[in-house]
Amino acid sequence: MVLDCRHINPHLFQFKFKYENGEVAKVLFSKGDYMFTFDLKSAYHHIMINEAFYEYLGFYWDKHFYVFKVLPFGLATAGFIFSKVTREIVRYWRSLGHKLIMYLDDGLAGSDTSDKSEALSHVIREDLQKFGFLLADEKCDWVPKQKVIWLGLIWDMESGLMHLTEERLQKLAHYIDIFLAHLRTRSRVVDVKFLASIVGQLISAQSVFGQLVRLRTRNAYECINERLGWKSKVYITKETESEMEFWLENAELLNKKGNSFSHLTESTVVDLKMYCDASGEGYGGYLANENDEILENSEMFGNWISTEISKSSTWRELEAVNRVLHQNLEHVKGKTVQVFTDNKNVKHIPQVGSKKSCLNKIGLEILDTCDTNDVRVISHWIPRTSNIEADRLSRCFDCDDWGIQWWVYLSLDFQWGPHTYDRFASVYNRKCDKFSTKFWCKEAHSVDAFNQRWTNENNWLVPPPSLISNVIKKITKEEVTGIHLKKHVDDQLESSGVAKGTYLHSLSSSLSEHLVHSRSDNTSKTYLSGFRRWENFIEPQGFSALPAHPVHVALYITHLMDSGTSCNVVNNAVYSIKWAHDLNGLADPTCNTFVKNLQDSARRRFRPRRQRKDPETSDMLIQLCEMFQYDNDLLVIRDLCMILLSFSGFLRYDEVSSLACNDVTIFDDYVSLIIRKSKTDQYRNGNEVLISCGTTIACPVKMLRKYVNIAQIDLSSDHFLFKPVYRSKDKCGLIYKNKKLSYTAAKSSIISRLKLVAKDLDLGLHSMRAGGATQAANSSAFENDRCWKRHGRWKSESSKDGYVKDSVENRLSVSKSLGL
Repeated sequence: MVLDCRHINPHLFQFKFKYENGEVAKVLFSKGDYMFTFDLKSAYHHIMINEAFYEYLGFYWDKHFYVFKVLPFGLATAGFIFSKVTREIVRYWRSLGHKLIMYLDDGLAGSDTSDKSEALSHVIREDLQKFGFLLADEKCDWVPKQKVIWLGLIWDMESGLMHLTEERLQKLAHYIDIFLAHLRTRSRVVDVKFLASIVGQLISAQSVFGQLVRLRTRNAYECINERLGWKSKVYITKETESEMEFWLENAELLNKKGNSFSHLTESTVVDLKMYCDASGEGYGGYLANENDEILENSEMFGNWISTEISKSSTWRELEAVNRVLHQNLEHVKGKTVQVFTDNKNVKHIPQVGSKKSCLNKIGLEILDTCDTNDVRVISHWIPRTSNIEADRLSRCFDCDDWGIQWWVYLSLDFQWGPHTYDRFASVYNRKCDKFSTKFWCKEAHSVDAFNQRWTNENNWLVPPPSLISNVIKKITKEEVTGIHLKKHVDDQLESSGVAKGTYLHSLSSSLSEHLVHSRSDNTSKTYLSGFRRWENFIEPQGFSALPAHPVHVALYITHLMDSGTSCNVVNNAVYSIKWAHDLNGLADPTCNTFVKNLQDSARRRFRPRRQRKDPETSDMLIQLCEMFQYDNDLLVIRDLCMILLSFSGFLRYDEVSSLACNDVTIFDDYVSLIIRKSKTDQYRNGNEVLISCGTTIACPVKMLRKYVNIAQIDLSSDHFLFKPVYRSKDKCGLIYKNKKLSYTAAKSSIISRLKLVAKDLDLGLHSMRAGGATQAANSSAFENDRCWKRHGRWKSESSKDGYVKDSVENRLSVSKSLGL
């Protein structure tokens, strides 16, 4: 019998206390234990009521008035009072070393062996009778077992797992079935009590389903909180419906899996550590091993889009964890990961969710990722001072993270589109619905464009400049759009009698790749672009670009000349078409007389007048070095060293900027430079340039020694010799990252110094190579033309002579020798 105490319950003080439930039992008992259960009969009625309070606990029935002399069911404080009484008994038993727990009138006890558990069973039974409790014999099971039912849970001590009883599982499924059927056939308005009963069943199953219950009932709680009263109805959102569908589909599977009660501590099972952080601009993170050593290729960072910047710091920190986890799935799969973050909210949201739907959504994504990849995440808060590296990554800027403006894309898409896949993009600069990113994000269709197949898509390709050569190789290898080399190679193999599936046919891909490498990457890039322009011109006219008809090529050259293009553009078009046909073993259409004569015509009509920069002189360099002879600033010494080496070694800017530290060997009276890549070194054999010590203040060898000492350079390193310089207060040094000095930065810095001694000259970075060549050629002390040509690495007389500006005296010596 339950007493209606609604008239007195509001006047009772509500004590805060916690019942000892299944969560406590999971810690108390261990796998392999033998257990028994017991139940008290009319539990509350064991507690007597003070006679002065009888009148408040009365009720009228069948023309008589009755009062409770014992604690009734229905009183708000009854659970607290009875638990206080039984807790004293439990404390007594535990003080004797017995493992026991009571949830109101339901008890569970046991020991590690059957005999000990049986002995404990007799002790508990006798003690309860001595204390005056009545036992519900029909509900007690005093025989120790390794599988018992307590609080609607099956405790399987043999496997160490907990499950819901079949009755509870069927009841939950039945309620959810009714709930979803109501939404689909009647209306989206449901009694709030009915929804609350489903949520209550799920919460009571948390011991089996784990923290997933709290994450997957957040939207249902929001609906319940919108109620006007407990007799009202509430509108059911789509998100709540999705939660109920999830439990209908997964409750049985989760129950079969069960939940273990393990005594392993977090510190004993951690495989990897993950550090994450987010700033106002971006996010970053990395993985580390147990010694806090960063795992290779685990670092990542990215920038927020405009809508993400305005979100809360907790959202950004939680999303950073989500993205870093996704990016490193290969490392964390099947492992336990300890996540460190300096936001205290992030510590518990992945486990218990959040009242804010945007945060709860990310928490669910992290949970789904962990379930799918068998990852266990343990979150920890650390102070910001202990999260320095992740904080640094969150503020990094990716110089390759750029894109073109929409009007440019739309113009090109109209000509070559529609494009279906943006291969090098981020969530905020993508141009197509499908796109690849460098790092994971939920909107991306794929990560790392080079690990995907590019076929069957019209690809929009705007790669970082450093990846252009790799893009060309992939285009050619996969026959994406372009010169269709792979297809032509396969056709030629078939026509020669080579069957598919044979060893010879398996060499076709390698053959195509080697053919592309017959030219340098830059040359292949230039020719491929030129061929694409020809392809876009001729195919809309209804003719083939490969193989091409000579007359069509002539008409294309005519079109270019009529458009006012330079002879360089015409030559590029001819060489590009010839390159594509040569690679595919097709007849060269540019050998036609029409094409040859049009090339000659373009040279005559459009050949630009070359404006060469003025050369430097040794006097200028000596004067410049004298201006800075007492200066030990690293930036100044670096620029002077580059100037002097370029002048004395006849070096192009690309050659001097690409020098690695281990390319340089300093001897007593000269220095040796290894030029690994040069404009005229077609097969990359490399060249050695020797530069002698000088006798003036502008000696290149002395300046190089001074630069190496000040910059503290290790000449055995493979880093670039000339790198950008950083300044921090009174410190100055080369940046740690292996990044060579850009052309723009070098031009600005070096030319500004040269202008100090040559204000009226038109100077460029090529002025140093031209100046050195001119100075040596006009010197009366130098007559070894062969060594001079080798020093400058020229392949022809015409190219060599183009660098030299002959003195007036040398030019007049020709006519003076005539004796007139």
